[in-house]
Amino acid sequence: MWWNLPLQTREQAAMTVLSNHVVVCLFADAHSALIGLRNLIMPLRASNFDEDELKHVVIVGDKEYIRKEWKSLCSFPKISVLNVSQSATSHLRCMLL
Repeated sequence: MWWNLPLQTREQAAMTVLSNHVVVCLFADAHSALIGLRNLIMPLRASNFDEDELKHVVIVGDKEYIRKEWKSLCSFPKISVLNVSQSATSHLRCMLL
């Protein structure tokens, strides 16, 4: 399955209210080895789920690292990325993580 994912501005993303979602926190930077996020996301996107049954997945981490894995993730629906550096603990506290 291939999905057309609309791009959101920061303002649009800030107005998105999520509940019953999955948060994936990555403690990696641009120089870290790939961990294979596709293998984590694929079971959450199994073909036996209807689109309304899919949980939204928010990936929190360094954008440069996520960019390296994005080719394997970009075809999945309901995925958002939040760029937060490892040292920005204030962002994580605001999100109650």
